[in-house]
Amino acid sequence: MLTLVQIVKERLQAEGFDGLYIPGECACAVSDLMPCGEPTPECRAGYKGGEGDEFHIGPTKPQASERA
Repeated sequence: MLTLVQIVKERLQAEGFDGLYIPGECACAVSDLMPCGEPTPECRAGYKGGEGDEFHIGPTKPQASERA
């Protein structure tokens, strides 16, 4: 039987997302999904990139030249 984390991870990967985020609060990558153990309805699918941060997930998919 699949767990919630497995289901969400598979769907994120199938849709091309890099992880989840809650605006202004937190983010997690598909490779370390839901380390808080408390996913909420506020979690949104997002993309890695930009904004000068080493790690940032947000709503905008960076251009191919911006993705690391």
